[in-house]
Amino acid sequence: FVLTTLWDRTAIAADVSINWCDVKQTMHGFGASSAFFGDTISASVADQLFDAKKGIGLSLLRVQIGLPADVQGDGSEPTASARPVATSPEFNTAKQAIARGCQVWATAWTPPPIWKTTNNKNGSGSGFSSNKLKPENYQNYANYLADFVDLMTKGGVPLIALSPANEPDYVATWDNAQWSGSELKTFVAQNLGPTFASRCPAVKIVVPDTANWSNLDSYVTPLMTDDTTKGYVSIIATHPYGISASDLTYSKPQQNGKEFWQTEWSQENMSGDTPDPSMKRALDMVQNMHKHLTVTQMNAWSWWAIYITYDALASADTDHVRQNPALIQSTGSGIDPYMFKRGYALGN
Repeated sequence: FVLTTLWDRTAIAADVSINWCDVKQTMHGFGASSAFFGDTISASVADQLFDAKKGIGLSLLRVQIGLPADVQGDGSEPTASARPVATSPEFNTAKQAIARGCQVWATAWTPPPIWKTTNNKNGSGSGFSSNKLKPENYQNYANYLADFVDLMTKGGVPLIALSPANEPDYVATWDNAQWSGSELKTFVAQNLGPTFASRCPAVKIVVPDTANWSNLDSYVTPLMTDDTTKGYVSIIATHPYGISASDLTYSKPQQNGKEFWQTEWSQENMSGDTPDPSMKRALDMVQNMHKHLTVTQMNAWSWWAIYITYDALASADTDHVRQNPALIQSTGSGIDPYMFKRGYALGN
């Protein structure tokens, strides 16, 4: 009662008008990713993440298209007997999400190593001068992605969308491959688009999933100026890292009749950070979300990771510079993962 009284005393006296007829974008959903870290979660954690009454009610889950089972410890595939068949490392998490009303879509971090210029899953940050899918394997890769859709569907996880390239503009040391805008245009127009139209027409094609906002237009322009490619693409996606206020008004996806998704955002600090469950981080997240939705008018918004244990974080991040990736995570050794305040903020 005291808080209510104090709030009333300091309330701003201003009229607010609501115009129900001023329709903005349609929202497809809000989500996060299970890639790398969220392949094993309990039913109670699934409730916290995906159940709209017991938890925060995420409506989109982004899963990773897993590496072929024959990828070796050094990141390569056997040159004599490679079997590039995608796996689904987060299938059990996806099943739990589906059971709670969440929609699932998928992203490939890399094509099968044997079809790349490197025969290695890792990006050029590991010392490769070229890290691309060979053009002669474009159709093999399109079939591979359609096979993954079939794998998930038969297991009871129908996919609503698929992205063939995660962060094609970024040079990573982990699972990664580079694509130019023109290369993605050719792949979608000549291979992925026709293959999906024939084998899985209900699954929407998502491109380009760039890492940096400043690189987005160099992909969107070639994708949208080619009528064939444009006809196959349903969703333009990006990870708006490096965004500034002056960049927020980008509207080329909407101008071309495409949904515009924000498919990954995180507060990790590559210069070093610690797990931060604070309300300050939660407010920073929702302020950025608000800008993306109201200025850029995106149709979907997703956080990076859903869940990670302390041991998994320590194992994956040996340099201890990316310690703050998930909605549910641990803050130290011996501490069970729990929902950070940003998770509740996203749910609200």
